[in-house]
Amino acid sequence: LGIRAEVVRSSGVDVSGCASERMYTSWMNGQSTARTRGLSRPCHAGRVRLSHSLRIDRPTDAVFAWIEDPERAVQWQPEVAEYEVMHETPEVVGTEGREVLRGSSGRAEMRVRVTAYDANRLMAFHLAGDGLRIDTAYEPAPAGGGTRLTVRTDLRLPGLLGRVMEPFVRPRISRHMRNELATLKRLCEAEQTA
Repeated sequence: LGIRAEVVRSSGVDVSGCASERMYTSWMNGQSTARTRGLSRPCHAGRVRLSHSLRIDRPTDAVFAWIEDPERAVQWQPEVAEYEVMHETPEVVGTEGREVLRGSSGRAEMRVRVTAYDANRLMAFHLAGDGLRIDTAYEPAPAGGGTRLTVRTDLRLPGLLGRVMEPFVRPRISRHMRNELATLKRLCEAEQTA
């Protein structure tokens, strides 16, 4: 029995402290599952980490303007149906909002928090909703008269189903990121000619 628990932990899935691990441990120890009810911390069993980079023929500040302004961001993020700032901070970090996403399976509401901000260098967000946890960082850097934009995303999928779904979700999220960045590049570069 100890080997099984060790195999689960060494599979690259961090289940320590989550409800699924506590339920599994209780069951393995012969305890009633009734004792595990009310354990609500979700277990993010599946994890997708991606990084994409592309060159945009615009200065860094012009690219950053498309990232930090929610009204502009919804133009290159087509799945965002609505965005509302709920709490704004002067230093930007800690600013919170609500985002409604539309997708093939319907609409989902996400809470958004700015977790890092360095004007024209870095903007990072944490999104949470429907059991998903997403951390995304946008890092534009000067590159020969233009900008090299790198985007890093860490998506955690809930429960054991998340672990099963991870191989199917990864290519879809990767394609989605590439499409968004291609749209951002097109809009940024079109702005220069306008």
